[in-house]
Formats: sequence, structure tokens, C-alpha cells
Amino acid sequence: MSPTHYTPAKVQLKAYIRKRAFVESTSSNWQSAADDLLVLEQAIEEARLTKRQLYIIEKYCLDEWLQHEIAYELHVSQPSVSRAYNRAVAKIQAVFRKWEKMERGL
Repeated sequence: MSPTHYTPAKVQLKAYIRKRAFVESTSSNWQSAADDLLVLEQAIEEARLTKRQLYIIEKYCLDEWLQHEIAYELHVSQPSVSRAYNRAVAKIQAVFRKWEKMERGL
């Protein structure tokens, strides 16, 4: 079995933030960035994240909160936030793997 060639979901989430800012700030090459955003948003939707996971993704990736800040807001420990974030990323990653397999016809 050959290794998969997808970008890890954590990297994709960080790229999403940069592309979102790019799309909002400039009009050049906006179509490609907008397409990437739509694909990532579809993957997040298909991953069926819990409300808590969505909240953590939003605060950590979009609002750039630190995990201990999110933990304080949710009244949980920082390791709990980290585990929830990692589970959410794994779900998104699984969606991209599924799509990749479908693309290859497996």
C-alpha cells in the first residue's frame, strides 16, 4: 500500500485561515482560494463534528485563541481541549482520505 498524498487536516485548517483572510482582503486569485475554502467547509460539515468540537476549531483556528483560553471558557482542562481538537482534526482528515479513495476509484 502506498502512502496517501493528502495534506494533514491541521495544516489545512491553518491554510483555511490564511486563505479566508486573503479572500477577504484582495480580489486577485480569489476564485482558487474560495474553491479551497468551500472544499474545506464541506469536509468539516461531512465530518459531523460535535458542537464542542466546532467551537474549539473556531476559537483555536479562526479566532487564534490558545487552548488554555478555550479550556477556561468551557470550564474544562487544557488537555480536554487538546483531545477534542485532535479528535475533530482526525474526523476531518478521515473525510479527506475517503474523498481521496473515491477519486482513485477504490
